[in-house]
Amino acid sequence: MTQTLAADKPGDLPLGQDYVSAVLDRHEAYISGRMGGQRAVLRFQNLSRLNLAGRNLTDADLTGSNFYGAILAGADLSKAILYGADLRTANCTRANLTRADMRGTCLRGAILTSCILMEADLRDGSLMRQTADGDLSPFAEPLHTDITSVNARGADFTKAKISNGFMMQTDLTDAILRGTIFVRTNLTNSVLTGCDLTNADLTGAVLKGAQLQGAILDHTNLSGADMSNANLVSAIFQDVDLTATQKAAAILPRSPEDFEIDLPRMLADHALWIESGAKKGRRADLSGMDLHGVSLVGVNLAAALMSGCRLTKADFSGAELAMADLSLADLRSATLTGADLRGVNFDRATLAGADLSNANFCPMLLE
Repeated sequence: MTQTLAADKPGDLPLGQDYVSAVLDRHEAYISGRMGGQRAVLRFQNLSRLNLAGRNLTDADLTGSNFYGAILAGADLSKAILYGADLRTANCTRANLTRADMRGTCLRGAILTSCILMEADLRDGSLMRQTADGDLSPFAEPLHTDITSVNARGADFTKAKISNGFMMQTDLTDAILRGTIFVRTNLTNSVLTGCDLTNADLTGAVLKGAQLQGAILDHTNLSGADMSNANLVSAIFQDVDLTATQKAAAILPRSPEDFEIDLPRMLADHALWIESGAKKGRRADLSGMDLHGVSLVGVNLAAALMSGCRLTKADFSGAELAMADLSLADLRSATLTGADLRGVNFDRATLAGADLSNANFCPMLLE
């Protein structure tokens, strides 16, 4: 992609806080249609470490500007032009970047917690400028979007375009990535725990070592994706074709037999552990196991460890599960009628279609 720009000269010295505040006051008047308003055009300027928290920068032209270490928390940057901007280590917590043009932007180390980036364009780009004879010439080397080592927990990237970008070691825990385009994006060692990747396009993406526990992959395109050593325990696959993916050594749920575990014996040891007050027997640890359709009617699994366990269509009718760890567990269509669920940890668990009738969710009193 290219963009024609005037022959702007980069600002070497940082602009003053008062000067920028005055520019943004006029811009906010422009946005609201008040007298004296003027659109903010701060192309190739040094805005590093300025405090722009909560300011309205809707539709502002910030092409190529330096926001290194700036505070943009809560700012409205919807439809703003941030083409080739430097946002390294910037604090964009809860900022609104809906439909912003962020092609070629560097966000390395930025804070994007709870940030809204719906339909934002984060693809690569090339800055071009017009010469005196009317021709176009490159303003700089091709710009590659860099979202490496970013904290984007809970961010909303719905339908954003991030093709060919770098998102290595980025924390996307609980992020909304529905319909996001990640074609050939490098997500090596990134954390996508609990992410919603429904209808996302990860064609040719690199997910080596990525953490995808509890991620929702519903109609997700993973064609040609490299998922080597990715952790897919408790990831929810719905209408996903994994035949064309590279998943060598990927961490997947395994049956008790794969772990060489005798399930009845483990349950008996756990019952003894409960009855003896942890003096005998052993606490049951079913973490990461595939127990699809298992029948555990009336079984005592109080305080058992079942994090990341696949329990789809499992039957826990009347079971004792008080204080059990069911975080990241896949309990879709499971039967939990009349089960004791006091103090259960359901953090990021999936309970779609589960039968919870007459289950006990009362507080657990500890002595």
